[in-house]
Amino acid sequence: MADIHRVKVDLPAFFGSEIGLRDIAEERADAFRTYYLTRPKKLAPGTVHRRLKNVRMVFEYARRVKLIPSNPFAGVSTPNQFGSSKKSYVAVAVAEKPLAVANP
Repeated sequence: MADIHRVKVDLPAFFGSEIGLRDIAEERADAFRTYYLTRPKKLAPGTVHRRLKNVRMVFEYARRVKLIPSNPFAGVSTPNQFGSSKKSYVAVAVAEKPLAVANP
């Protein structure tokens, strides 16, 4: 529920409170993604991924109930939710040790 509330707050903050759902074009949806990625208070990639997924879901619902003709967020890509700081290299020799024990 908090995620949908965040959508309710973020969309008018970016697009303005007077804009209607029909007035948001694909180009503006891409600009919204860029806003999430470059805003001064940095968001983690997983947070941006989740927020854009929720925005996409809201607009998809609006499309299904025929409030809008198409979902402008349908083609907006989300960042990898696992940032590069979470990746690490595991040496082959280290990875082979548990495999050797598990597969006699």
